Amino acid sequence: MHARMLREPVQLLASQHGRKMLKPLATSKGSGLQHPPQFMIQPMRGERRWYDHEVIRAVAVLAAQNEAQTLLSVLLELRSLPLAETVVVVNGSSDATANVARAAGCRVIEYPEAIGHDVGRAIGAAAVQADAYLFIDGDIVFRAADLAPFIQSIAAGTDVALNDLSSYVQAGDAVSQAKIFLNRVLGRPDLGSASLTAVPHALSARAVRAIGTARLGIPPVAQAAAVLEGLQVRVVHKVDVVTTNRLHPRTTQDRAPLTVQDLIIGDHLEALGYVMARRGMRCGLTDGKRNRSLLPPLLTE
Repeated sequence: MHARMLREPVQLLASQHGRKMLKPLATSKGSGLQHPPQFMIQPMRGERRWYDHEVIRAVAVLAAQNEAQTLLSVLLELRSLPLAETVVVVNGSSDATANVARAAGCRVIEYPEAIGHDVGRAIGAAAVQADAYLFIDGDIVFRAADLAPFIQSIAAGTDVALNDLSSYVQAGDAVSQAKIFLNRVLGRPDLGSASLTAVPHALSARAVRAIGTARLGIPPVAQAAAVLEGLQVRVVHKVDVVTTNRLHPRTTQDRAPLTVQDLIIGDHLEALGYVMARRGMRCGLTDGKRNRSLLPPLLTE
């Protein structure tokens, strides 16, 4: 059943963004061998109920590749949130990541090859129905207290709840500049460097429908679509994913592996192309007093 649910989103991701289409090894729900099925649903006794789970159905979605050492700690924090379900898209793993997720009662979607965090999260979102979608990674342990505000914001009417990284990154690094520039072009300078590129973030069901699961595979394009569709996009909470990320231990993303930086900048260029396609070559910005009709034809082409 899950394979049928995933087939169309995977093909759409491949056709629209040139990603190689892969078939999942398997889709399954956790066996509950080490934990009861309620492991990811019921909060621990004595823990605060962060939001009314009887009113809003919230799910967590994450992609994981060789994250067996950290994944259980990640899932234990999620246990404090009254989530209806947790979807883990395991891809390109050679360790026990999938077994850890299944033992924790998660729905596991498994791919033999690495597909990337963004595509993994997009596929996970396409596989589940919810009112609020919380997106995280399997290699960073977030406290439940830092995750709850994103779901709370969705419950209060926000469509796209973003992480505020302004205190953790240097505004001069290339990746942050790309994020800031895109938000300015979109008419949302108030968002600063906040981006769907960074976790944790959360989306409403309305946002998932309006953006489309295919665009979730390219986070800056998804963010541009959210703004252009008139969705409620807000920065809701500060969570440090710069100094705590094992792949990016420094506070400037210029020191991250060049391929990662190039990928993110390329994603933002793609997002600008999307905005140009929707708003025109100047992304909706006017020429002011400039009269291009007086220029030689070559300069106006």
